[in-house]
Amino acid sequence: MNNILRNKYLKIVLLLGVAFVISDFSVKNVFLANSPKINPYAGQNMIAKINSTWSKATSLVAFKNPNKSSGLIEDLPKTTLDAMKAPLNKISQGVYAGERNNIQVYEIKSNEIEYLVYTFTINGKETKIKVPKDQQPPSQEQMEALYK
Repeated sequence: MNNILRNKYLKIVLLLGVAFVISDFSVKNVFLANSPKINPYAGQNMIAKINSTWSKATSLVAFKNPNKSSGLIEDLPKTTLDAMKAPLNKISQGVYAGERNNIQVYEIKSNEIEYLVYTFTINGKETKIKVPKDQQPPSQEQMEALYK
C-alpha cells in the first residue's frame, strides 16, 4: 500500500478524482440552478442527503427491507405533511398552488409549460435561458446582475 501512494502520478489521479467529486457535489447541492448564487438551504440539504445515505447504508447492512422508504419527508411535522395534501388550484400554465394550516404549497409541472429559449452573452460566454412563453424575457442588464 505504501508503494502505491509513493507514485506521484497515482496521487495526481486520486487528487483529480477527489476534486471532481467535490466540484460535482457543489454544483448540484451548494449553488442554485447552475448559477453562482448560493442555495440558502444547502446545509439542510446536505444533512438530509447524509442522513438518507446513512439510512440506506444501515438498511442494506442490517438486511432490512430496502424498499422501505425513509428520509426527509417522513421527518416533517404532521401539520406540514397535512399541508402537502392540500388541494391545489391552477395559477398559470403548469403552476399549481394551495394553502392549509397557514402553509403555502406549490407544484410546478415543467412539462406543461411552453418555453421560449433566449441566448444572452455574459462575460463573453453564451448563456441560454428558458422563459415561459407568456412572460417577458429578462433584460441584458438583469442577466448580467444575476451572473456577477
